[in-house]
Amino acid sequence: MREQLVGLPGGLRIRCRIENPGASLPPLVLLNGSIFNLHQWDRLVAKGGWTRRFMLIRYDYADTGGSSRRDGPVSIERLADELVALLDALELPAVHLHGISQGTIVLQGLAARAPARILSAAGYGWYHGDFSGIAATAARIEQRLVAFRELSSLWDRPLDRPAFDALWSAVYRRALFGADWDALSAWGRLKDRVMRRMLFPLLAPTPIRTMHDWFDYCVRELPAAQAWLREGHEALASKPVLVQHAIADQTLEIGMARELCAAIPGARLGEYGEGYDHVSVAFRTAHARRMVADHLAFLDEVGAI
Repeated sequence: MREQLVGLPGGLRIRCRIENPGASLPPLVLLNGSIFNLHQWDRLVAKGGWTRRFMLIRYDYADTGGSSRRDGPVSIERLADELVALLDALELPAVHLHGISQGTIVLQGLAARAPARILSAAGYGWYHGDFSGIAATAARIEQRLVAFRELSSLWDRPLDRPAFDALWSAVYRRALFGADWDALSAWGRLKDRVMRRMLFPLLAPTPIRTMHDWFDYCVRELPAAQAWLREGHEALASKPVLVQHAIADQTLEIGMARELCAAIPGARLGEYGEGYDHVSVAFRTAHARRMVADHLAFLDEVGAI
């Protein structure tokens, strides 16, 4: 394994971790969820079978984790361009991709910007901006934004333990458990403690402002990018595409994945039932193993690797 800061045009420095560097294996780039750093993939890498089949590349988006801060606002176009620049810096002409949550949007953006760079596309917890129920999704994000804004005094400091505890109470406990501490059962409080301990290393030191700004962008400006992302869907129709999604996803509901598969001819839908949710594959070993195994089986079936 090699970890490095990769310099991009404009002065950005991107923290990148590569497993099996220099090996004669096909490259697989892992695309993080919006609030997470590259440690989101630790369990999936350790417990799955990717490292036997790929040179794995994971990285922190600009403004998150160990990468430097960009000038100007976030946008899916900029994230796609930064991924192209990273592939150029690593001298990777084309790659396989797997994303979670926001990573599936970056994947769609790359398909619109530079489809020739994609060998195959897969992900878990897909976003689809043309989803018929998008208004309800936006309303849930708006509730999360209100909670972020209540923490504005903590926005600009690198996320440390006190700031994370406030963030957990105001935002993520409600998002994951649907209740405040006082309303949780004894079992719920135990799960709360476990999840809180596991989540902190996946977030730090990304400041709360970055988290707020991404979700605000999703509500205010991402809808305007839908026509452009549809170009990505057209490009993906010629690629092997696996859409993995939890039936009980509490953040991006399963209808997004189903309608997206209808919009990308040939895309394969893999639905996950009891116990799976929007983030469970990053925390539960059995979920990680199954998701990676299904991805590898799909690639073998279609002859992509």
